[in-house]
Amino acid sequence: MRALQSLQSLFIAAALLCLVPLGGQASPAQDQGEDQDPELQLGQEVFDELKARAEIIESSPLYDQLRPIADAITRAAQPRYNHPFKFYLVHEAQPNAFATPGGNVYVVDSLLYFVKNTEELAGTLCHEVSHTIHHDTMTLMEKRKKIAERGLGAAVLLGPTTARVLARDRRQDLGQRL
Repeated sequence: MRALQSLQSLFIAAALLCLVPLGGQASPAQDQGEDQDPELQLGQEVFDELKARAEIIESSPLYDQLRPIADAITRAAQPRYNHPFKFYLVHEAQPNAFATPGGNVYVVDSLLYFVKNTEELAGTLCHEVSHTIHHDTMTLMEKRKKIAERGLGAAVLLGPTTARVLARDRRQDLGQRL
């Protein structure tokens, strides 16, 4: 019995060591963007991807419709967020808007034709800005990281097969609640 407890303690210690980074060794992400705020870095990555796919609209008369609303929202929201808000028109199939960490707000051009009035557009953009102010994306990423770490610990402790079965059951439980 004592040998089993000792073995369990050893497995727990091994699992914890897997989750703790070794001191003095920086990860590649830390080497590349150590000084940059993680929100700015993530926002820049999304911007670069949209730019590479030629989805960002550089110039359009639709900016004349977007700018006054974006400026009013920025004046109200900027004191609540530590990075400047920037609004971009993008071209995608579905009318939509989305914001990324770092203050970039993307408005799909067709949304400007889809909304019935300025208030609907302003409401949509305020909703997206609120996600940024509340750091929703960063919070979600942190939660996912913790879940992945727990999964790694479970795989070490229980073995990959048992951990997979438990994870599948958990996903099914979550799916039934949605």
